[in-house]
Amino acid sequence: MRRWPVIFLGAGSLLLLAISFAQPVAVNQPTGKAQVQAVQPAAKAQGQAVQPAGKAQVQPAQPAASKAQVQSAQKKPTTAINAGSSGAGNRYYPPDPAMLRLIVQRLLSAAAGNKVQGKIFGLVSPDHGYLSSGIVAAAGYKQLPPSIKTVFILAPSHQPNFSGVSIPVSQSYRTPLGEVPLSAIAEKLSRQPGFTPAPKGQTHEQSIEIQLPFLQQALKRFELVPVLVGKTDPLKLAQQIIPHLTDESLIIASSSLSEQHPYDKAASLDKKTTTAITSFDFNTLASSEASGKTSIAVLMEIARQKKWSAQLIDYKNSGNTTRARKQVAGFASIAFVEGGKQGKK
Repeated sequence: MRRWPVIFLGAGSLLLLAISFAQPVAVNQPTGKAQVQAVQPAAKAQGQAVQPAGKAQVQPAQPAASKAQVQSAQKKPTTAINAGSSGAGNRYYPPDPAMLRLIVQRLLSAAAGNKVQGKIFGLVSPDHGYLSSGIVAAAGYKQLPPSIKTVFILAPSHQPNFSGVSIPVSQSYRTPLGEVPLSAIAEKLSRQPGFTPAPKGQTHEQSIEIQLPFLQQALKRFELVPVLVGKTDPLKLAQQIIPHLTDESLIIASSSLSEQHPYDKAASLDKKTTTAITSFDFNTLASSEASGKTSIAVLMEIARQKKWSAQLIDYKNSGNTTRARKQVAGFASIAFVEGGKQGKK
């Protein structure tokens, strides 16, 4: 087993223990199928009922379902997406609630970064695992206002060639820390032009699920609008989201920065990207390696129209957190707040 250094006031050691010893949750579905639990009626018979003696064992014919009924059944949300696992045995965080809560609390306590001036309405946050990027994500999450009631997560879909935007069909997400209900806004957005069904086989998306335990710890109660972002027009999506925003809303653009570069090159590339985000330089962002650059562009466009400004909270790459510097991934926490100077448009 590879040995990693203990970092960040013991948070790293706790995380390593959780990752090293957590066992995958057993599932009864074949690998690759959606790991979504459906509601089973409490009184449903477990087998065929015995018919009274002397009565015909023939069931009356049922009328054929109409096309509308079939479509309605297909669109009916499932109960909850079990967050925290790719569905193929790979975990984003440990399944034990106490361990996960302790990890998140330690990261929030240890995180530093720049103090945000103003109320946070938007946040760029890393979409990688907690060992490499959790301390950066925590620097932003620890400064969220407790008044937030609705959270939009703009998450890059990791399915290749996905065009459009999608809302996962579910009533909630379930993490080891509890369930996060979807807002009614999610269903309303899913009816908008450009929104399509989720890519085939994509029930889980790390860039959504990695954010949830931090939100659960920082906000306690909130509703979720998860948005899978593929190839789409950021301006159009921003205009579709804006009417649903209130003073109690938060928008998260889930993204890493550069990946698979040596430490110094990554730091240089990421400096250009974070500067582009905080100065509203859409062109430079578009040429960056950020995994969620379309999601970030949507957040930037919303911020531009709402007259929010951007502030860098923290930046690190995995060379800082794991000490492995040959090939690293970069991460930033960037806040969007009301007022201030926007820079380029």
